[in-house]
Amino acid sequence: MSNLSELLPTGGGQNVVDFVASGTLSSGQTVALKADGTVEAVAETVIAPEAPIGSRTLVDGNNTEYLSISADPFNENRWAAVYQDDIGNKDMFMKVFTRSGTSLTQSSAISLVTGGSANRSCEVCFDRAQENVVLLMYNDNSNDGVVQVATISGSAGSESVALGTATDFYTPYPIFTASQKGCINLICLDTSGNFMGTWVDANGSNGTIQARIFQVSGTSVTAGGSNTNLATDASDYSDATREICRHYSDATKVYFAYKDTSAKLAMKVLTVSGTSISVGTKYQSSDDIDGNGVSINPVSSTKLIVSTAKQTGDYPAYHVVTDSSGTLSYGTYTVVSSVNSSTVIARGNQESTGLVFPYYYDYNAGSGSKPFVKILTSNSDASTITFSAEDQIDTNTVAPSFNNYAVQKDSSNHYLFLAEFSDDLYYILGKAGGTSTNSADFIGITSAAISDTATGAVNVYGGINEAQSGLTIGSDYYVQDDGSIATTSSAVKIGEAISATTINMMDLKL
Repeated sequence: MSNLSELLPTGGGQNVVDFVASGTLSSGQTVALKADGTVEAVAETVIAPEAPIGSRTLVDGNNTEYLSISADPFNENRWAAVYQDDIGNKDMFMKVFTRSGTSLTQSSAISLVTGGSANRSCEVCFDRAQENVVLLMYNDNSNDGVVQVATISGSAGSESVALGTATDFYTPYPIFTASQKGCINLICLDTSGNFMGTWVDANGSNGTIQARIFQVSGTSVTAGGSNTNLATDASDYSDATREICRHYSDATKVYFAYKDTSAKLAMKVLTVSGTSISVGTKYQSSDDIDGNGVSINPVSSTKLIVSTAKQTGDYPAYHVVTDSSGTLSYGTYTVVSSVNSSTVIARGNQESTGLVFPYYYDYNAGSGSKPFVKILTSNSDASTITFSAEDQIDTNTVAPSFNNYAVQKDSSNHYLFLAEFSDDLYYILGKAGGTSTNSADFIGITSAAISDTATGAVNVYGGINEAQSGLTIGSDYYVQDDGSIATTSSAVKIGEAISATTINMMDLKL
């Protein structure tokens, strides 16, 4: 017995059912059905962060450098990564990583591009419209910027990849290398196969950042429209401060952040219509930033957390940025840790709306630059931001440039960190933690208190619960993640208040 349809026949009129309580339940308590048929209180569970989970593990021992990693939006236990080796022909490879509990399985190295001698900037991004499909963005053996669809098949640890035809989008000169330095970015805009890619123009215009819309259909990709200048006043390409991020709720909007030539953080709102990109007004911070990284985390439709490094001391820091109908304003520049960092990344998962994510940075901890993480937690309007204690996620020296990570949307916010240690590529698994709720398993409201393991009555859908207080007559009420009953809309609607103490639970469509 795992859902209400197993308890009530279609069209059934029962509205009170006896259940055995798992834990003591108060009168008027929202309850969730467990797999064993008992009921427990609807509540939030705090999941503690853990970094690392297990030990640093070798991915590739061939002097790897440029890399990118993406979380699978269809499988919360899977990531895909691409990287270039730095031996001989600068070949490009893909690996697929699959998590089972605290264990990780990695595929063999899947060859994507062979030959050539130029450093190969590379990005990978999952398609949000098709399962098992990723879009690749890199410079090929002719040093043209290209995009290419890759389709993943096979079981965990034995994956293979089928490549579509590569499509040129930038041919005069190579796109500048080093995706981990923010030189190229790739995001999936929506669930219709639309992507946006950005890169630093290498056509004699170091300060110019360009973008284009790519459209994926099946195994084909089209470079739509034309290349669009997003900025002509960007700092040197070797800085790490360039990032694009999807809007929280509007698939036509993209946030763009970069370090400008006056060493300030600059941001613009980009508007996408078909294959056209409209570039909004530049909004500049008042604080100087360094070139050690930038990341954008929308926490609502109007609030963003934008992380960079403070120029004085290279301290990891952040702004809360407010988006008022496309007008951006910066809050106080707040230091996270007073350490001289060479890499700063604070990244959440663009597939989720979670408010908990890792804040990664590295600094000299005795000898060499070592990786550290704090977990940033925000409320929905970014008015309250907290950080966990600092965890050193590895004791070895990490390259300040060749590192990246992606966060999954599971309840523990697992993330996979890839980085170059001693010239070779390693992964580290971690979890940002957060909260989990069983509200999706809501089945009813107790009509009276029930002791642990005792049997008691629960009002289910189609019935009336009279064990409430302070309700507003005529208002709709919903189950909140913590089990409380409120008028704030959620995924679980209960019904309408017909008195201050009584809620009429709506009929359940079985």
